[in-house]
Amino acid sequence: MFDEILNRAEKLSSQHTLAGRIADAAAQNHEPSAPTHPHVVDKQLGIDLTEIFRASESLVRKKLPGEARAQKSYLFGKHGIIFGGAPNISQAAAVEKVVVPDDEEAINVLTDRVRLEAERAFFNQVLLNRPHPSFHSVRPESSFGTNLPSTPMRPLPASVTGPRLGDRRAAIFSDRFRSYLRSDKRKDLSQLLNEAVIESNSDPVVADMWAQITAMVGKRCTSASGDVPIIMELVTRATNYLHKSFVDHMQRCVDQNLERARRGGIPGTRALAAAYIKGCCDIASDVEDGCLGDDCPVWQVIYTCFRSGDLAAASDALDKVATNQRTNVLYKALVHLKSNPKLTKELKDKLKVEWRHEQNSVRDLFRRSMYCALLGVEAPIADTMENWIWFKLIPLRLDPSMTEALYTDLQKTISLDYGEAHFMADGMNEAPLYFSALCLSGQFERAIDLLVQMNCLVDAVHMAILAHENSLLRLTDAIMDAHNIKLLNSTDQSVDASISLARLLVAYTKPFEMDDIETTLDYFYILKDQKTAQGRDIFESAVSRVLYLTGEVRKVIGEIKSSKRTAALIDNYDIDTTAVITRVAEDTELSGNPDQAIEILHICGEDDRAITVMCKRLAEAITQNDEKLRERLIGAAQKLATDAPAASHERIQTLCVLLDTLQLLIRCQQADYESVLHIIKKTGLIPTDPEQVHAFTSQEHLTPPQVTTVLPDVCLAVMNCLAVGFPQSTIPVQQRMQRLGQAIVMFAASTAYKFPQNIISKILVTQAKIQ
Repeated sequence: MFDEILNRAEKLSSQHTLAGRIADAAAQNHEPSAPTHPHVVDKQLGIDLTEIFRASESLVRKKLPGEARAQKSYLFGKHGIIFGGAPNISQAAAVEKVVVPDDEEAINVLTDRVRLEAERAFFNQVLLNRPHPSFHSVRPESSFGTNLPSTPMRPLPASVTGPRLGDRRAAIFSDRFRSYLRSDKRKDLSQLLNEAVIESNSDPVVADMWAQITAMVGKRCTSASGDVPIIMELVTRATNYLHKSFVDHMQRCVDQNLERARRGGIPGTRALAAAYIKGCCDIASDVEDGCLGDDCPVWQVIYTCFRSGDLAAASDALDKVATNQRTNVLYKALVHLKSNPKLTKELKDKLKVEWRHEQNSVRDLFRRSMYCALLGVEAPIADTMENWIWFKLIPLRLDPSMTEALYTDLQKTISLDYGEAHFMADGMNEAPLYFSALCLSGQFERAIDLLVQMNCLVDAVHMAILAHENSLLRLTDAIMDAHNIKLLNSTDQSVDASISLARLLVAYTKPFEMDDIETTLDYFYILKDQKTAQGRDIFESAVSRVLYLTGEVRKVIGEIKSSKRTAALIDNYDIDTTAVITRVAEDTELSGNPDQAIEILHICGEDDRAITVMCKRLAEAITQNDEKLRERLIGAAQKLATDAPAASHERIQTLCVLLDTLQLLIRCQQADYESVLHIIKKTGLIPTDPEQVHAFTSQEHLTPPQVTTVLPDVCLAVMNCLAVGFPQSTIPVQQRMQRLGQAIVMFAASTAYKFPQNIISKILVTQAKIQ
């Protein structure tokens, strides 16, 4: 029979017959002949061929080997048949641009998956050390020195790595940082971190760097707005630190040279300055205006007290030079500064005139240095880096018309004009000097980047956090920009720089992110208000990554007990836990782990969404014919159906129908016809009689989509059950089976949901067995 059908189809689809029909139709309609296509048929012929194909093609192909079935198409030939007419090029282009709803959903899912993978790719990055070449440059005349010990630095690794689990120093810092977070940020973070520096027995060089950064960023700026007020506050902090550092330096020197210093008098800056001058100061200078009663040069006492930040302590020295007409303006300026923070414009202008008159005749280095300090002129005793930068900063502090440009010029001199080539001419051993210059000039981003290159990642991270918490760290605009892999964003033309704190935290937490989840989340909580390049909250992304890597759902977000979520790590933070958990669940589902996504959605009370994912999961188990997956999902689905108080009735009903469908498939495999028929009638999935087909197809729009997608597999399973049980059944039962089989065939042919062709073919084959 099928050979005859095939012969008829071959005749109908021959080139001449088809071309002739098209030409006749065109002539009758008085239209130009359509271009003949060897595989174009008219509407009626298309219907005929479709009926033939549905009835016979799969059966015919069963007679061929597998390869032949794949290579040969009896009805379509090589290129296929176009029913209704061949579209022109413009029509074809228009068809290609149409996107059906299913495709839109798939595109949206793919877009979300790409976004998720981009975020996870960022978390997988590492920081690479910048190569530091051997610098060959000549220093300026004002040499740079340091009081810090010259300690050889260890060789730098190729990549910057965070501390390993169990690192004592890192654990101390993280413990202090956690104490700050658990207090709702009420505790003083700078004090906590300084305690960590002391407890961890930090290297003296590192301790000095911590003292500098704490002095600069340990507190928020009191200035509410404006760049100049903030700059002035940073300049004040830097000079105050340098004053205190100089006093500490004098105290150490005097303690080490008690016999030469012969300290006495009233304790205070004046007595300390006299002891320092007599026992420790090695700067040789001519003496002008004589000495005081303790044999200390007048101008050296004035300079030392001024350098200590306590000009009032040099009152006796100022009184001695009060009558000197050559220094009259300088004297008035110093007296003014005893009770005022800045010079007046009039005083500064007069001081400039006096300096121009006296600069060639001043032999006393300390008197000359006082002019330099007030006017910003190159000083003759800038013998150390601290003194050099103090002479750069103190004029800005005293300037009555301070501008942002003056501060920017200082920053440019340090980071661009001199830079690493100058401060680190002898290699990384001099990096602490460069750090001090950057930090005290307000370039915290560059200073932190330098610490990273020194492989002091523990210190770099916590200094960056301290600066960020006090709003003194400039972050990159796109914190997780995949196209920008640098930690520091800067140019050679501008002092403006920004740093990626997120990238720094990724490098720091990577070694222990799978073992110490709480610490990892603590650090990323700092960036909870920052957005990724994809618009996601960084803290949400970090929680999602932790669950993706560890699967510790109960530890991170808790579990449901007595219809309530138990406390977990995520409750330690001031966030919208439901929103975070929901976003994490979405990521988990996109990652291909729907079972965990269901658990997470159920935990956060999103029962409707949890049931929706479970229904998709059950539908996959049904269509994939995965028995192990079915067995595993049945228990989880039944528990979810009975313990989902926030779920809607429609969602629960859909879930129960799919559970019944799974039971139906199990009974079909057991060839239990009576049980199968009972479940079909209970669920109303498919008609049991041909007369019911119309009623079912007219109401199929009410069927949930998850149930609709499994109908082809259900129909085929029921047909296979009928084929197995038909020979052993009685005649009345066989008749009921036949009517059920006919109803299934009619339903498959008339339903709006298109059954796959292979399932239709199998249903037709199976129907033949029960006739």
